[in-house]
Amino acid sequence: MAPRNPFRPFTPNPEMTALLPDITGNEINGLNEQEVRRPKVVYWAPDPDEIAFGEVQKWFYTRERVGVTALQDEWLYENVETSFANVIVLGVQHDYDKLKSAPDQVAGADFTRQYGRAAAAAKKVAGWRSRAGGG
Repeated sequence: MAPRNPFRPFTPNPEMTALLPDITGNEINGLNEQEVRRPKVVYWAPDPDEIAFGEVQKWFYTRERVGVTALQDEWLYENVETSFANVIVLGVQHDYDKLKSAPDQVAGADFTRQYGRAAAAAKKVAGWRSRAGGG
């Protein structure tokens, strides 16, 4: 049996919820509208002052931003054990215009390029950790 998840039931941070706008992401992006249209940015806009959820986005920027966290057992495959206590999270940005062409080859090529960037970044982090004495 899996260990009890200490984050369930989830309770959002009251500082963050106080910043929520009076509109939902579903409303912003036209839930139940009949005409098809491109979605609007709800979170993670280049300029948070231009979106309804901008204050919430800025609040997230004040949180810990290091991509290191304690490893949770449920993140490992069945029958996999490790002595690692922490994980480092890396993310790469895909090109939206290329991805929306999926399953076309243009999207596949962007996936391949971004996975290559992620692998290169992981190698750099591993080299840095090794040079810093992190194993």
